This record gives sequence, structure tokens and C-alpha cells, in this order.
Amino acid sequence: MPQTETAPAMPPALTAACERIRQLLVNADQGDACARYEVGGIVAQVRSDPQTYGARSMPRLGEALGWHRTTLYRYAAVAERWDEQRFLSLLEHRNRSGPPLTWRHLETLARVADESESQALLDATLSGDLTAVQLGRRLLQTRRAIKQRALPSGDAVLRDAIRKLLAHLTGVIESADHFETDAVAESLSDGAAFAPDVLLAIDQCRDRCVVAASRAARLAALLAAGGHQQSPDRSVAAQT
Repeated sequence: MPQTETAPAMPPALTAACERIRQLLVNADQGDACARYEVGGIVAQVRSDPQTYGARSMPRLGEALGWHRTTLYRYAAVAERWDEQRFLSLLEHRNRSGPPLTWRHLETLARVADESESQALLDATLSGDLTAVQLGRRLLQTRRAIKQRALPSGDAVLRDAIRKLLAHLTGVIESADHFETDAVAESLSDGAAFAPDVLLAIDQCRDRCVVAASRAARLAALLAAGGHQQSPDRSVAAQT
């Protein structure tokens, strides 16, 4: 019988960290933010010291706890964002209805590095009785607005869009070429072949991408040469 490979044992320090986290969670109720903060501190320490906790310490810790790695990173982010005194002061805040900030509120605020932006979101949460979901949406809207203000205007935006389009089209063309090569190789090795209509559809898609890439490159060349002052052939845009 083939022997099943067993995963290597965790380093003692990582095992100890895992047990400390389990004990904190066993003794904490669902709303115990302080216990979660302490867990985040342990996770942050594990992440920052691979020499002590071993290779792949975060994935292995997540597997041992039954948590996804992103959960570990969110916990660590809170502990790394604020020291204990500041964290406890945040827990003293109450919204207009009375309840304090939840752990999910704190996870969202921890994603904001800028102190003034973080304070503005905190004030909006407390004054508007925002749920954690609503706070996440507010943060997303704020960042979209900042990104929009930072965008260049006019031809620079168009040139950047064409550049990204060309990169995407080139990727599609290369993928289609690789697929066709692999499909031929597989049919020669085991006799199995893809349906002709599937191969035909992929081939047609590739050809159209080649045409579109050629026209996009021509438009990019016109813009680079100052062609925006002329009147480019509208059929180029219409056909792509």
C-alpha cells in the first residue's frame, strides 16, 4: 500500500502561538474585541519572524486554526495599526444609538493609513450610525473619488486605455496560440480531440483580436503623432 505523506510538524514556537490563540478565542465571547486584538498581536509577531516560527508560518497557522489566511492578515492589521492605548480609546467611542464600534468596524478602519482620512471615517461612522458594511462602502466611495481626482485628463487617459487594450488583446492572441498548440499535441498523444466548432470559434476569436490590435496600434500611433488634431477614420473605432 502506498504510504500517505504527512505534513512536517510545526516548529514549537508556532505550535505555542496557535495554542495561545485558541485559548484566547475559547475564553472570548463574540464581541470581545480585546481578545481579538491580542490574537492580532500574536499573528503579527508570527508573520514578522519567520526565523522563529518557520517557513510558511501564516498558511500553517491558518490551517491549524481552521482559518483562511486573509482572516489572519485582517487581525494582524488591527494590532499593527494602533497601539493598545489607542485601540482601547477607540472602544470607548459610542455611536448615536449607544453601541460601540464592532470588530468589523475596526478591521475596516485599520485599512486606512492616513490618520485624517481614518478620523473622518470614524466621525462619519459615529455620527451616522454606520454599520460595518456601510463603513466599508463609504471607504470604497472615498477611495474612488480620490482616484478619480488623480486621473489625468484628455489624451493621456485615451492613450493609457489603448495601451491596456493592446496588452489585453495580445494576451488573448497568445493564449489562443498556446491553446491550439496544446490541443494538437493532446490529440496526437491520446487520440482525443476538441470539437471542430470549438476550435473554429477560438480561431475566429483570435483573428478578430489580431485585427482589433492592429487598429488599436494605428490609433495609438496617430495620437502619439498629434493625430488628435486631425480627424481619424471613425470606421476604426466602429469596427473594433
